[in-house]
Amino acid sequence: MPKRQRNKKGASGGVVGGGNWMDNAEALGSYSLRQSIASSLPPPGYSKARPHVWALSLPTGAVHLFQVGTPDIVTEFVSTANYWAARLSKEPLFGGISNIEYGWSDAVINSALVTPAIDSIPAGLVHATSSGSIGVPRPSVQGSVRTSLDQGLGNMRARLPGDNITINDWTAPVQSMMASALMEVDQLRALTIYVKNVEEELQKHNGLRAAVGLA
Repeated sequence: MPKRQRNKKGASGGVVGGGNWMDNAEALGSYSLRQSIASSLPPPGYSKARPHVWALSLPTGAVHLFQVGTPDIVTEFVSTANYWAARLSKEPLFGGISNIEYGWSDAVINSALVTPAIDSIPAGLVHATSSGSIGVPRPSVQGSVRTSLDQGLGNMRARLPGDNITINDWTAPVQSMMASALMEVDQLRALTIYVKNVEEELQKHNGLRAAVGLA
């Protein structure tokens, strides 16, 4: 902005430092904050000569670094960027129905190989070990084999879970770059529910980790 116009604007009642920092800055580029996350670089920062740096990670995988003057400015940029990222980002669809096999469905994993939860085992079968931990009986190998045998007269070939099944590589859901139209309180509720569902799904997958290795 020309100096004459700035002086005229100030004389007309404009507030110095009113928040429009673009009056004294030059825009070199812009980044969408949807599906992005900002973080500060831990000490010593980028280097000893550049200790106050924060990073902006974009959904494309690109990471941009920005150098500022003080730790307080780093915190301000990170908190502001993350607020608007969470405010504008739309959570991915969860629980979509698909017939694609990724290797952890009942068609592949033999449920007899999955260690049952302790609270589902009769009290008489749970025993304490010498170290003080709680022990549970291991799944019967004979029972596991019996459940894997073809049912039919004269057909005793062991049928392995997952026979003739093509297992595909899992890929993360496509992130929507559309801006969320929810109000702030509804956006917070939607993201909270999504995170809870993801954590529950992760817990289920961790419980299948040993069985996936045996399948």
